[in-house]
Amino acid sequence: MIETQAAPSQPGRVAQARKLLGGAARLLRDESAEAIPPGAAREVAEELTSLLADLGRVQAAVAQVAARAKASGGMASAGFRRAADWFSCAGGLTRSEGAQYAALADFPEGLDASWAAMEDGGITAAKAARIAHHVGRCAPLRDRELYPSEADLAGAVEQILLPLALKDSSTCKDLDRAGARLFATLHPADHDRSEAELHEGRSAGLAHDPVLGGFHFGMSGDSADYDALRTALDAFSAPPAEGDQRTAAQRRYDSAMAMVRFCLAHSGNLPWRGGEPAQVRLTVPLATLRGEPGSPPATSDNGVVYSVSQARALAKDCKLRRIILDPITGAPLDVGRSERICPPHIRNAIHATYDSCAWEHGCDRPIAWCQIDHITAWWDGGSTSLSNLQPLCAAHNLAKERRRAAAERRRHRHPVRDGHGTDPPPGCPA
Repeated sequence: MIETQAAPSQPGRVAQARKLLGGAARLLRDESAEAIPPGAAREVAEELTSLLADLGRVQAAVAQVAARAKASGGMASAGFRRAADWFSCAGGLTRSEGAQYAALADFPEGLDASWAAMEDGGITAAKAARIAHHVGRCAPLRDRELYPSEADLAGAVEQILLPLALKDSSTCKDLDRAGARLFATLHPADHDRSEAELHEGRSAGLAHDPVLGGFHFGMSGDSADYDALRTALDAFSAPPAEGDQRTAAQRRYDSAMAMVRFCLAHSGNLPWRGGEPAQVRLTVPLATLRGEPGSPPATSDNGVVYSVSQARALAKDCKLRRIILDPITGAPLDVGRSERICPPHIRNAIHATYDSCAWEHGCDRPIAWCQIDHITAWWDGGSTSLSNLQPLCAAHNLAKERRRAAAERRRHRHPVRDGHGTDPPPGCPA
């Protein structure tokens, strides 16, 4: 009579699995302490690849046991409603790792081929989890006439994603890219209607605070317009240079404003307004440009009030029109002819001398996007000569003028009687 040993209980099997995993960890630690023999590195790498696939199967098995524990109330008793939260918090995993285990634990019906491919080592557990994730994302949007059940939808998704997952060169990122196109692939008519509704509901809002200053701009629309806008913004973007402290949002803002300024710089190709190309027109007293205390602020045609720094930054690369006003009535008495501050031949010489913004701390903005700045301002007696000109991007041009304005405020608050102040000359680094 052959006696057979009864299979251990489920908690016993889990404990036995933990013991086996502990032994595997010891073996790998011992292996890591040994030198790899010459010529064996490729074989070791192949073994590690197979080991990773085995670990994926272990992850899937753990997730399935966890799903049964959840169904029996094991997670609820610990205070967790969602499997992803239990894996992340109780298991000490990251949120993305917890979500992967949860996807494997609640693997959708209809993905039998994907599960079998994972069991056979054809795809990793991570790829199987991504397929399950995209099924769950598309399920609430499915066309119930084409896919009566979620299992029917899962089968359609599997036909698209599994062949991609089986390629050795594919990654989870590749699956996510394909997954983002599933709705359009499986429901082309619904996708077309959705985009049409987005276009119909398109909107843009531009708000300005006339008291405190500043603005807010927001847009919403369809995907094609998003693509056009992003492509245009990317044309004015560049990877951050070393030492660039701007956030991603600030870089995107600067790209948008560079696009706006480029548009205005080429306004001759735009619809005209008031008999002239589209442009920002600013009225600013000369005393304001000189920083004299008590001088009135600069204002634009749109009623926007500019600070001294902003007015000076705008004046660097614009057309100036002298207007002499009656001091009593404010009526214009004389309007001088329009002219550029920096003549073309000097601008060409500057372009030949510099290849990017000349900010003293370094800047990678190309010179084509820069304004021509007077090192010593023309309203302070600076000449329009090659020795007194430099290219500055809009952001650093404004930063320089803010620094100049701050220095002038200090000088006006604390005048130096002997003429030996501590502030640097206007236009020079602080």
